[in-house]
Amino acid sequence: MSSTLSQARQQWEDELRSTQSELERIYSHVPQDTTAYTLHAVFIHSGHSPEFGHYWVYVRDYVREKNLVRWLKFNDSQVSVVDSSEIFGDTPKQGEESANPYYLVYVRTSCIDEMADFGV
Repeated sequence: MSSTLSQARQQWEDELRSTQSELERIYSHVPQDTTAYTLHAVFIHSGHSPEFGHYWVYVRDYVREKNLVRWLKFNDSQVSVVDSSEIFGDTPKQGEESANPYYLVYVRTSCIDEMADFGV
């Protein structure tokens, strides 16, 4: 039994090394400093099923001239500036106890300047 386990372990370690080498080869051309991503939007659903309930989204807003990052909440026809604790807090707001994030949007950190609002 010990011999079988040793062989299985050796096979697994060989496969792991092979997979690591293959991944390093595949991703060797990707620059490490430009692949960081920043959370840009969080889509929320509150309800008991996808067909029933309420949806809203939080979007990170970049205001370059004020060197400001703020979060906007798009909820039906209402748009408001919210504190990040509303999105990332451990305790849900009253009435939103069944709310869950269901879709996250990330953008390359190196592209954030291109997303900044220059007109406001």
